Amino acid sequence: MQQLTKKYPNDRLITPLVNKQLAYIDANQAELQARNVVLADEDPNEVPFTLARDLQEQAPYRHPLRPMPFFATKPGERLPEKNPVVASTTQPGQPAKAGQSGQPVIDNRDALHSMFSMSDSTNYYFVINVSSGTTNVASSRFGIGQFNRANYAGKGIKHQLMVVEGNNQLILAGRFFSLDGVKDYARQIIPLLPDIMKVPKDKFSFFIITQQNLDKLADKKTLDSYIDYYQKNY
Repeated sequence: MQQLTKKYPNDRLITPLVNKQLAYIDANQAELQARNVVLADEDPNEVPFTLARDLQEQAPYRHPLRPMPFFATKPGERLPEKNPVVASTTQPGQPAKAGQSGQPVIDNRDALHSMFSMSDSTNYYFVINVSSGTTNVASSRFGIGQFNRANYAGKGIKHQLMVVEGNNQLILAGRFFSLDGVKDYARQIIPLLPDIMKVPKDKFSFFIITQQNLDKLADKKTLDSYIDYYQKNY
């Protein structure tokens, strides 16, 4: 492990984790010497450096983290769309011109955009959008977990998977309690995504979203509309 840190001192994904392992070993030598296995396979959902099962009864109790709710509706159920109010182009008492039906022409993109807002300012997620429902993202999620443990240990940043209509897989990292916080996370992880993501570069993109808007992504149409909304508002 020490050779890894010497050989790759500037690596921002693996070297920080190795340094934490070395620091833990140095601080707990007596305990580790009594173990048959020192470094075992790690569950990315467990707290780093969790004690072995035979020692857990002596360990202080840790409150379990509650899973983050992502759906405001039942799977497959779409949220009702709001019809925007569109002003009529004719004056009161004036007959409609030829070709005008008297009904407003509604731009579906504007209607979908009206679903989203920026009113939720304390629940943000960084999202990696994999535009394939069949691509295995397990190794990519493992890399994101490594990044989180190396840079956000103890801050409650988790990653979870959300599938939209079987077409898109969203890897969500969060929760962040401010826009500045999630933007700082994005600035750190985006340069590393080519190494973290084990899918073709043209198959993934990323964006920032609030919990309120995330709950509305019931299908690919609303997902695509949100991406357009994100590009215009962030």
